[in-house]
Amino acid sequence: MILIISTLNRYDFSLGLFDDQLIMETFDTQDQSQDLLPQIDLFLKNNKITLQDLTAIFVDLGPGSYTGIRVGVTIANTLAWSLNIPVYGFKTEELKKSLVETKISDNFTHPVLPLYQDKKMI
Repeated sequence: MILIISTLNRYDFSLGLFDDQLIMETFDTQDQSQDLLPQIDLFLKNNKITLQDLTAIFVDLGPGSYTGIRVGVTIANTLAWSLNIPVYGFKTEELKKSLVETKISDNFTHPVLPLYQDKKMI
């Protein structure tokens, strides 16, 4: 099961799950940095998924809100590292293509770097 995180907008974020089919849900927020982790927990519970069921995390790299992208990428990298699963970045319009084409590795290999104006932050 793949967890998908998209935090591109200031006042909402989207979470998704992908196994045989794609499930996406959007949540309103006034503070992504405080709301995202509790909402991930609730989203997984509502879909009867545990963190241990996750095999990878996909995180949206934009384009979008600078702070939103940082929040999403940081949480995705932290969860992937703590669960020892891979994390992959994708561009908004390429999610379905990325899900189909990405070969999932067995463990966390490296963090995803955010994209700002189509350039990686170093």
